[in-house]
Amino acid sequence: MDNHLVLDLEPNVRDRLEQRARQHGLTLEEEARRLLAAGAGILDDDPTLPAGERIARQCADSGVGFLPCEVEELRGGGFLIPDFGE
Repeated sequence: MDNHLVLDLEPNVRDRLEQRARQHGLTLEEEARRLLAAGAGILDDDPTLPAGERIARQCADSGVGFLPCEVEELRGGGFLIPDFGE
């Protein structure tokens, strides 16, 4: 793993990064690594998981997130397909 030093980081940026790290139960360095990986398009994605769970995982560190009760998974039939031919 490479080491990089960020110089002249604004104090409010560091404060917000520390706050995010505390919220996620991570160190400042771990939170910075996750944000850099997400920003570089490197997501911890498992294609064997259901699509909804994959989306929730990708949004987990965005500050938006989903609670388990907020997104209902729909299974089975019962869907009405509209007829646009009329």
